[in-house]
Amino acid sequence: MKWKFLLIPILLMSLVGICYGENITVELLPSNIEANIGDTFNLSLIVKNVPEIVKSRINIFNPNVPEEDGKCAGVDIYICYDSNILSLSNIQLSNIGESADLKMVNLSSGFISLAWLFNPVYGNFTIATISFKGLNPGETNITLKNVVISTEDGYEYKNVSTYPATVVIKPYTTTITVTVPTPNLVIGTTTPPQLPAQYYGKVISPTPLSGYIVAKIGNESYGSIPLVNNTFGGPTYLDEKLLVYAPGQDGAEVTFYLNGSILLNSSDTIYYKAGDIRNVTLYYNAENIRNVTSSSSTSSGSESTSSTSSGSESISSTSSGSSISSSGGGGSPVFKNPYPDVAPDIKSIKIKEIVHKAKLIVGSNIDVNLSAKDLKTTFVLTNKPLDIEEDCILIGGPVANPIVKKYLEIFPVKVTNEYPGKHRGVIEVTKINGHTVVLLAGSDRWGTKAAVEYFKTLEDIPDRPIFVEWRDGKVVKINRP
Repeated sequence: MKWKFLLIPILLMSLVGICYGENITVELLPSNIEANIGDTFNLSLIVKNVPEIVKSRINIFNPNVPEEDGKCAGVDIYICYDSNILSLSNIQLSNIGESADLKMVNLSSGFISLAWLFNPVYGNFTIATISFKGLNPGETNITLKNVVISTEDGYEYKNVSTYPATVVIKPYTTTITVTVPTPNLVIGTTTPPQLPAQYYGKVISPTPLSGYIVAKIGNESYGSIPLVNNTFGGPTYLDEKLLVYAPGQDGAEVTFYLNGSILLNSSDTIYYKAGDIRNVTLYYNAENIRNVTSSSSTSSGSESTSSTSSGSESISSTSSGSSISSSGGGGSPVFKNPYPDVAPDIKSIKIKEIVHKAKLIVGSNIDVNLSAKDLKTTFVLTNKPLDIEEDCILIGGPVANPIVKKYLEIFPVKVTNEYPGKHRGVIEVTKINGHTVVLLAGSDRWGTKAAVEYFKTLEDIPDRPIFVEWRDGKVVKINRP
């Protein structure tokens, strides 16, 4: 059976953004490997011949158009290998991968995803070194599929060539060698590859949660896994796990975040240990839960708490007749959150209600990972210029979002790659087909993120455009450029 793993950074492009990389190649080197069963070998994933400057993406054949920056800022690659012959042992990121602005690593059941947004580079560069181990004898190709190389503006290079690696795993043979000991003989040892830590478990929350869990050490993300109905992964061999590969971090505290930004409290402190397999229980909004469960009184209007043999807990209010209960051993009350899909750091109830009711529409995976997921857990990702048929929030400019391109002339501010400028964005509202449409867009991905983050601080939707800028890792409001 074939397995795939995914190196994601940039997940990406508007259909109008095309560059022609006539000589760009993506290669696995060395291209031919022979190894025995049990041997571990390394392959380098290398990108070559990325140009520093390219002609305009609109018409490269017109000599009068200006040259533009052609450096690579993102990579999207599927790597396929035969898991009956090989197993993945390790991935070591290069300096480019380690210093990426956005980097998400997920390893699960032969599937690996690396989401990268890094500083633009050109020429030849290594993305990662990948280690495999021979399992069974045979010959197989490790192939590269659906390769995408993109610029900082999110434009995709066409005509990128790929070169696979051919691997032959030979049957293990035992050789007995008799040697005469010599004085001062030093016997060296080889350190085996370090295994990732593996986590699975559940999130205790007032309402059902879905999305994804990100594991961090310090401020660095090391792995992620889908969260479905408050559960991530499972205990059996076949179940997915949240894999965290962090060489040199043994003993460091691992923290867990809902959708990458909302800190979840754990039932006890989790310390990283290579090869560890652990069931963890996390708590969403645990402080509020503790405040509810800590109140106990026998007077009128008090709350009574009882425990069952299964460890479940029931809390009821005698004054109102309403009840808040939890069962099944979760140990936390269940109460209704009117906006379960909305980012909890939105300050205004009015904005929360608007985000909850409106359809969130995104045109680029870049804006999904960098911005949209920090606003709402549900969204529509499209590459088609859909009609506006309900209240909605559009994320991204006209290059990234085809719906924004379709209706751009209706908005008071026309966002382009040049306006309002680098790392700058705008928040604006208009009516389209009788529906309220909020646009959160920038001249680049950071301008769009600035618009989203500032929108979360507003009391209500603005009656005139607001201009913002992303500076030093945070958003600031600016005057109209």
